[in-house]
Amino acid sequence: INKEGKNMLDERESEKIVLGSIIRETDKTFGIKEVSMLTEEHFELKEEKIVFDIFKRAFSTGLSGVNSFVTVELNKIEYPADRESAKELTREYWNYSKRKHDKRTLSFHAKVLIEKLARKKMIELSEKIKENAKNLNLEVPNIMASIETGVANLAFRAEDERILSAEELSQRKMDEIDRKANLREEAFIRTGFKDFDTLLPEGLTGSQLTVLGARPAMGKSAFALNIAKAVAEQGKGVLFVSLEMGVLQIADRMLAEVSQMPLSTVKQIHLHVSDNNGKIFRNAINSFAKIPFFLAEGAGNFEEVVSMIRQMKRKHKIKVVVIDYLQLMKSGQAKWMNRNQEVGLFSRTLKLLSKELDIHIIALSQLSREVEKRADKRPLMADLRESGEIEQDSDNIILLFRENYYLPKEERITYDNGWSETVEVIVAKQREGETGMTKLKFFGAQQRFDVFKEGEIQNEREEEIIDNSEFPF
Repeated sequence: INKEGKNMLDERESEKIVLGSIIRETDKTFGIKEVSMLTEEHFELKEEKIVFDIFKRAFSTGLSGVNSFVTVELNKIEYPADRESAKELTREYWNYSKRKHDKRTLSFHAKVLIEKLARKKMIELSEKIKENAKNLNLEVPNIMASIETGVANLAFRAEDERILSAEELSQRKMDEIDRKANLREEAFIRTGFKDFDTLLPEGLTGSQLTVLGARPAMGKSAFALNIAKAVAEQGKGVLFVSLEMGVLQIADRMLAEVSQMPLSTVKQIHLHVSDNNGKIFRNAINSFAKIPFFLAEGAGNFEEVVSMIRQMKRKHKIKVVVIDYLQLMKSGQAKWMNRNQEVGLFSRTLKLLSKELDIHIIALSQLSREVEKRADKRPLMADLRESGEIEQDSDNIILLFRENYYLPKEERITYDNGWSETVEVIVAKQREGETGMTKLKFFGAQQRFDVFKEGEIQNEREEEIIDNSEFPF
């Protein structure tokens, strides 16, 4: 059988050949990869679907007496007409398959059925697209998002990619070890902060969802932008989706960090065109313009954001996506959900999307006000607002804590002549590593984070302990 002959074959013949072989040699035929991927949907006639289902169940049970199982199941069919049709078809296909087919031939005919169903699904999707396009009650972004989802659902994964034997799993692990052993450091996507990277030894790997949570004014947007810039400077494409700030606000923050000038100066840079600040700014913006950093001002529609991410992966091969932030998104399905369920849908979909596109997604999240009611204001995973399934879906959860925010001015610890302060970066969850905490310097005026130099960090403030026990002598 050659490729040219494939299109000439009658699909009905493929159904007969495959189902006939299943009837005659159930275990052997289902042992072929392409045949094992078939479902009732791949067959046209009702009686074919019935017979296929019976033999599939017979194979799945692992029974040695397949014939006895099939006989009982055929006789259990409820309607007499269906029962007789199924028995007649079983006999007909048995006789049709007296001439046995080899594995290669059966694999070919199973592929014919798989492709036939795929084409049928494509036609159904195109009809649905046409119908939605004519519906003036539907918004265009929602239609586009449904198209993206429909096409993604047509994506095909072979059965042997989903189910691995111990031998195959062991080989895949050894291949991964060899691959990592041969990787240069440049292949890993780093955050730009050495102390933080030690907590994430494999960097921002693909197929992962990281949730970055903090209370307002802790610096989470600035931290996410710092990471995004560091990734882009490594030559890896980054998409930053801002739902909170406009694109020029984000640009100001990025350029303040790049130029290491106060944000207030950057916002007033038109007053410094001819002085030294103007020169520093021009150098910063020329440097920034060369990196693969993409900024999207989101409208808050979740389906639109997902569609945008898919398009950017296809066009620009992005490696990392940052979404600022989860709770500002709305879904077209919100009318049927409470808020917790809706945010849970976001986290679950983003996790699946990270796997589908092999990208790392960083989703920023607000924390509950319960943090403010505790004596120790350090955040916990349970503080994630409208957490729903966020804790379960995320691979990593990073929390930020800036103690100075809660202290009187005279008690605050600062560095660099008052320009910077300490921020704790807490790895509260890491699916493939350990939890931990590191400290970074935060230059609030410049929206910039940096590592501490050796010996620079000050001692922790000692907690005052009062011993009220009675005098024992």
